[in-house]
Amino acid sequence: MSIKELSGSQSAQYVGPYRLEKTLGKGQTGLVKLGVHCITGQKVAIKIVNREKLSESVLMKVEREIAILKLIEHPHVLKLHDVYENNKYLYLVLEHVSGGELFDYLVKKGRLTPKEARKFFRQIISALDFCHSHSI
Repeated sequence: MSIKELSGSQSAQYVGPYRLEKTLGKGQTGLVKLGVHCITGQKVAIKIVNREKLSESVLMKVEREIAILKLIEHPHVLKLHDVYENNKYLYLVLEHVSGGELFDYLVKKGRLTPKEARKFFRQIISALDFCHSHSI
C-alpha cells in the first residue's frame, strides 16, 4: 500500500473514492469522520490529521502508526485500508467499527458481566500477543 496524493481539485467533501459524512470522534492528532465509498457503499473511518498543527515529534508518531498498521493483519486490530495526503492533511482510511470505542462503551454501560469482560479481555490479549510476537 502506498500513500496516494490528493489533487488540489479534489473537494474537501471527498477523500479518494470516499464521501465524508458525520464526525465519529476527535483525538490528539485529528478528527475521525465516517467515510462511505461512492460505488460500493462500504463504510470506513477516516482519520484526518492536520500536519500544520502537529509538532515534528507528534507527526513522527503518526507516521510510525501508519507504518505499524500497514504491517498488522489481525481480527482485533483496526485494518488500515489506505492513506491519502495533500500539502496540509494526511487521511488514514481505517476499518469502521460500528460499536464505537471500548472506553465509551464501558463509560456508558458501567459494570460488565464476567462473561462480557472475558470476551473483551481475550480480544485485547490476542491483539497484544500478536503485536508482541511481531516485535511491535
